[in-house]
Amino acid sequence: MDQSQLNDAAWAEIAGVDPHGNFRVKVVSYNKLCSGMKNGFAFSSGPLISDSRDGFLESIYKDSVYPDLLFRIDPNSQRKLPWKHDRPFFLGTFHDPGTKVESPACPRAMIRRLSSNLKQSLGLKAIAGIEFEFCLFTSELSDAIISPNHSKLLFREQPLSYSAIELSLHEDFVRAILLACAQVDCPLESFHVEMGGAAAEAALAANDCCLIADRAVLFRLVMHTIGSLAKPFKIRPTFMAKPLVKEAGSSGHIHLSLVDYKTEKNVFARHNDDDLPCEYSDLANISKIGRQFLAGVLHAIPDLMPLMCPNINSYKRLQNIKWAPVTASWGFENRLSLLRVIAPPTCDAESTRFELRIPGADLVPHHALSGLIGAGLWGIETEAEVPVAPNSLGVLLPTDLKTAVQRFQAPNSLAATILGAAAVEHIAELKMHEVELFERAVTDWETTRYF
Repeated sequence: MDQSQLNDAAWAEIAGVDPHGNFRVKVVSYNKLCSGMKNGFAFSSGPLISDSRDGFLESIYKDSVYPDLLFRIDPNSQRKLPWKHDRPFFLGTFHDPGTKVESPACPRAMIRRLSSNLKQSLGLKAIAGIEFEFCLFTSELSDAIISPNHSKLLFREQPLSYSAIELSLHEDFVRAILLACAQVDCPLESFHVEMGGAAAEAALAANDCCLIADRAVLFRLVMHTIGSLAKPFKIRPTFMAKPLVKEAGSSGHIHLSLVDYKTEKNVFARHNDDDLPCEYSDLANISKIGRQFLAGVLHAIPDLMPLMCPNINSYKRLQNIKWAPVTASWGFENRLSLLRVIAPPTCDAESTRFELRIPGADLVPHHALSGLIGAGLWGIETEAEVPVAPNSLGVLLPTDLKTAVQRFQAPNSLAATILGAAAVEHIAELKMHEVELFERAVTDWETTRYF
């Protein structure tokens, strides 16, 4: 960090990521920032042990008095928030105050650990990109509560995918998004209207997996912030996986490749004939490491669904229809499968990658990427074999959060092997709490049907 950039700033923001994919932020003075960069900050443990609406889970810390955690910021994460007069903004990780070890409940710590394991064991680095689909709602009443029941979709004049008219009509809003993303070091690769006009899609430019996870959370912050500032009408994005009954839902597809840490050479690409022969023609241009990574993901993904689809609503998107896979399947350029293989001749060898198509827009980026990388690393280390033929049905995935969590924490689950037992226990507690709240809830559907 260039401290000279902060000398004139009275305040800065420090932010951690909670297990639900939200930033938890403190505004601190410049003096406090300088002190904290040396010694760390005291930060409440609340963000890591509460549900998505800040309800505490006493079962997580059964005998605890809820102590503060040690919070250490990453100086290299510094950026400025243009909508807050360029206030400096730093990301950090939560640590145990006694041992100084990163907390297994901290999403940023999880992906940093798996990324480090990948480098140390294989000398590789994960490069990722995320494509977000999201619905945009607006109200013609500036003080209205914007929700699906009391507002309209923003793109409604010409509800077509890649609509030029819709982008032109909302140029000021789109321009504000593109500019803000660039200003906060969250560059986009593309932005367009999605199929049917119900949603937009934004693709984050590919980069190191840890950086992309941070940028994905930052992008959602940008969307909510710029939407609330939009004039003359407020615009609200939703990253729910299934906000509208009649629409397919909103995805959060992940593109990922592995590269040599020193040479940046793509190791999923087959650069010579040493890796051949291959059982399936769909993998003709995929290396041995790439095939083992693919196999690991296909084997492990049914055990890791709470990382990919973290909420009750996530599973409403998985309806055995196009675009949202329901089995551990794969295929070359197959957009109906769990894993889409992208390789020559569709792209050049250095762009070889896999696209994971199961996550929705509500994914916790650090968790989903950790699960994907961890599963692939397990596949490489165990020299796993691809368990199912291309373009065929694989193992059926869990269809609701309760079933997903039960499989996630089962004794024979791969989740603890990949993530560690402490992280699995923590995530499972949070998700089962959400299930219990949902099972006690009386929904609008029930009162409409049975009242």
